[in-house]
Amino acid sequence: MLLGLVATIVWLNVANKEPQAQGVRCEPGAPATATSGQPAPPPQTEPGQHLDQTGLDQTSGAPPDQVSVKVLNASTQRGKAGLVSEGLKQLGFTQVGQPGDDPVFYPSKDMKCRGQIRFGQQGAPAARTLSLLDPCIELIKDNRQDASIDLVIGHKFDELPIKAETRQVLRVLAEWGAQHPPQTGGLQSADAAAGPQLDPALIEAIRRVPC
Repeated sequence: MLLGLVATIVWLNVANKEPQAQGVRCEPGAPATATSGQPAPPPQTEPGQHLDQTGLDQTSGAPPDQVSVKVLNASTQRGKAGLVSEGLKQLGFTQVGQPGDDPVFYPSKDMKCRGQIRFGQQGAPAARTLSLLDPCIELIKDNRQDASIDLVIGHKFDELPIKAETRQVLRVLAEWGAQHPPQTGGLQSADAAAGPQLDPALIEAIRRVPC
């Protein structure tokens, strides 16, 4: 009887525990096809190296106003990148580039996942901050030499799922940035001075979503 009670309690704890974002991967896009009698362009390789959702946990996040990001639409829904760009601005991201498409890796607009955050070594702090907006977006590290970020959105992306915990983290980062303005040239290095310590409980709450 006691064993049965213990088993029931364990089952209830598992059933009540919310899922955590993990194992997010996007399938490659179909290659571009020939047009107007021209040969098809050569197929592209993978956009970069996949990182797990915890891959940037040891990287300090950048303040939102120091994140240089461009939103690319890899889905067939028109206007999506523009809407997301405006949403980022409302969250304090002031360096948002002109939205566009992703003709290199998803020329057929067939990204079936939620999206990707593409960044180089210099942009790791910025990618860390963006990854906390939506934990169901894949992290892709490429060979770019600057701190710019591409936020690529796919068919499963509907809106930024901003939680109260996310806003709290953004507020902490923004306040830290106001007290520690960047040197000339802005945020230039992933090895820059460490940013604020973020509450692990907030990060866990942000990631407590099904993907």
